Amino acid sequence: MFVAPEQRWIGLKIRVILWKFRVRVCLEQRGWKSPRLLLVAGLVVSLLVLIGLAWYGRANAYAVLVNGERVAIVAQSWVAEQALQSLLAEKSVSVPKEVQYREEIKLKPVRAGDGELDAEEDMKGILASKLSFFVQGAGLAINGDTKLWVADEESAHQIVERLKEMYRPRGEGITLDSLEFEENVTFTSQEIDPAQVKGIEEAVGFLVNETVKTETHTVRPGESLWSIAESNNLSVKDLMDANPRITSDVLRIGQVLNLVKPEPLVHVVASYRQTVSEYEPYPVRVNYDANLWRGQERVLQRGREGEKEVLYRVVERNGIRLVKEVLEEKVLAQPVEKVVSRGTKMMLASRDGGGSGTLGWPIRGSITSPFGPRGGEFHTGLDLDGVMGEPVIAAEEGLVTFTGSRGTYGKQVVIDHGDGMVTTYSHLSGYRVSEGQRVSRGDIIGLVGSTGRSTGSHLHFEVIVEGNFRNPLDYLGR
Repeated sequence: MFVAPEQRWIGLKIRVILWKFRVRVCLEQRGWKSPRLLLVAGLVVSLLVLIGLAWYGRANAYAVLVNGERVAIVAQSWVAEQALQSLLAEKSVSVPKEVQYREEIKLKPVRAGDGELDAEEDMKGILASKLSFFVQGAGLAINGDTKLWVADEESAHQIVERLKEMYRPRGEGITLDSLEFEENVTFTSQEIDPAQVKGIEEAVGFLVNETVKTETHTVRPGESLWSIAESNNLSVKDLMDANPRITSDVLRIGQVLNLVKPEPLVHVVASYRQTVSEYEPYPVRVNYDANLWRGQERVLQRGREGEKEVLYRVVERNGIRLVKEVLEEKVLAQPVEKVVSRGTKMMLASRDGGGSGTLGWPIRGSITSPFGPRGGEFHTGLDLDGVMGEPVIAAEEGLVTFTGSRGTYGKQVVIDHGDGMVTTYSHLSGYRVSEGQRVSRGDIIGLVGSTGRSTGSHLHFEVIVEGNFRNPLDYLGR
């Protein structure tokens, strides 16, 4: 229990009086009644008592006072000083300037018992709860509302320049007219808590991405999650997170989606002029030629793109184009028309043989290996002699269901004609169609080759009906 110094002093005075009385009684009992002896004895006792009082009242600790309030008692002054310096160092880690505190701290010598001392490890926490730390910070205000604090005005200026640089137009032929904030951006100065101070990178990110806004988008024909996300500067994940009811990539026309977009606290508006060279596509004129096979095309005159120099005025807001208008346009070269000759000639099956004439001959070459048994195996089609690179045409209208390399067949095209009929064209050297393409009878679909298991350039032609190989001659005629 803490005892006030005044109480101790009163107790000691009472003891002195009692000691003097006892000494006087003792001397009188022994017959020493001389006034001089009594005086000397009293002085000696008083001196001893004063020495005892001085030793007993000696300070052995320090009271820590914050604005006059005792907040702790420590055995050594360095305990409080070390705790204070440790606190200041912690507060200064993210602040490149001196951290201060508003309160007055004093150390007062006192005498205290062991039970009255505060532990060294508790001292920092005690001071942290009693002191209010601050730095002189610079605030960045947007339209009069301070949004963040940085270490100093120089840092605030760096943030402003960094934001402008993010949205500075880049490219050839650009003349920048203005690069300004849409909002009124100002600086303020104030004493603030060091924890409020942001670094430059953190502040830039805060201003660019601090708020979000939610818009809606109605799905239109042909749109997908990817195309909607791309056109709104979002990732597919962000789009799906904003629409948790979406469980697949399939969207319904008319479906309403939420678009959660970051809304920057500041907007940089760039106005500039840009001179660009643009190319104008050339027109194509087609002449039809009955001497060329259908699907063949011959270039009679090469086309050449036109060129012009265009001066645009462009306005962007945070990198998103708002305005693009033509100021000047100068033609450097007119486009040159491309002229092509396109074939109309069709290869038709002969009608005077034993075949039905349902299909057209894919090439005009002679039969080098017929349909049926051949050398211990069954030949599933016709081998037709052909010249390397000769056009191969579709035997009938249909849908191309396969183009690619298929084992011993080499490069192959497969066409589904409907009603269970399929034709195949193998050992090709190249393709002129792709999977999913519809072709007409007589269209060029590939070129004669010798790919796969082949001893020379030829076409292996098959007719398949309801999954069974048929003799092509039954459908071609001879």
